[in-house]
Parts: sequence; structure tokens; C-alpha cells
Amino acid sequence: PSRAIALWHALEHLPDPWAVLAAAAANLEPEGVLAIAMPNPQAVQFRLLRGRWAHVDAPRHLYLIPAAELTRRAAAAGLDRLELTTSDLAGRHWNRFGWEYALRRFPARRPGSRRLVIASQVVERALRPLESRGLAGTAYSAVFRKRE
Repeated sequence: PSRAIALWHALEHLPDPWAVLAAAAANLEPEGVLAIAMPNPQAVQFRLLRGRWAHVDAPRHLYLIPAAELTRRAAAAGLDRLELTTSDLAGRHWNRFGWEYALRRFPARRPGSRRLVIASQVVERALRPLESRGLAGTAYSAVFRKRE
């Protein structure tokens, strides 16, 4: 058994994320910690951008899993949620990336110019209060602990 397992932007790529979640929980020692991060389908960006949202990303992203569903499935696997946020450093990075992606004319073809990156930083900072409220950010990070 492991003390800690991280699934950082991984579950959304897997054909059976629930089997992987169950396997991770089974391989944790009691009080072990599972850290998960993934795109947030309840994000402000998703509601505004829909199919242009960077994290739709089909066919690489097979699932967009709401935090409540992940929490429910984790609880069924014997895990208690300790933390859930979209406002951590990684979440704020994904917010900026999402706005940069949305501002590009042909987003998948090449990286944005320096001006585009600066514009996306301005948009992200302006919308930070909105994206920091509740679970409105682009990506969430969750930490679970295995029950004894």
C-alpha cells in the first residue's frame, strides 16, 4: 500500500476513470492520501465558451467529471474528501491558459504570441474574483484520505 497517490490531470483521459479511482483507493494504506486534479465542467469558462473551451479537448479528454460526482465515487471507494478548490496556483494557471486558448484565432495550431499571453493575463486577472468564487475556476484540485 502507498501513503500517497497523485492523479494530476489524468482521470479525464482514461476510458474507465472509476476503475482507476477504485484501484488507487484500494492501493492506499489507511489514512493514505489521494490527490486529484482535472478540468472543471462547472467552470465559468465552460459556460461562456462551450465548444471553444480549451478543456473540451476531444478526443484526448474522454470525460469532464463534476467535483460532486468525483466526491461521490471516492466516498463509495472508502475515501473522505479533505480539500476541494479551483483557486490554488495550478487552478489559476489553467484559468489563464483557458483565456489564452480562447483568444487565439486558430488555438491548436501554435502557441500564442507574447501580446496574446499578456492579453490573457489581463482577462484572467479581471475575472479572477468571478473564477475564485465557489468552484467556478477552470480546473479543480481535490484531496481525499482513505478511511481506517
